[in-house]
Amino acid sequence: PESSKATSALAKARREIAEHLRNLEAKVARAQEEASQSYSSLLTTLERRRDNVIEEICSRALTQRQLLKSQDDELEKAEKEIARLENHQGGSLLPAMIRVMESIRQTHDGSLIHP
Repeated sequence: PESSKATSALAKARREIAEHLRNLEAKVARAQEEASQSYSSLLTTLERRRDNVIEEICSRALTQRQLLKSQDDELEKAEKEIARLENHQGGSLLPAMIRVMESIRQTHDGSLIHP
């Protein structure tokens, strides 16, 4: 009788330990899944932010390039107007100005503005 009580108590304790272990394993699995989802969400957020920053940099670079191109076009028009005036008036300081502009163009790969 005492031995069967002890055996029964031992079996009950084993069942309780096994149940507790299953509960802990389930909690660990849920925690791992939540951590994985959090990591995935964080990674997605960071990728979106990175893409937004890259897009903003590209947009600003394009705007800057367009501005420089516009300024270069204006300087080229001025250069042509100087050449026209030089041809019309026969000289003075205009040749020196054109030489300066040509020197600037040579220094900056054909552009009057250095980005």
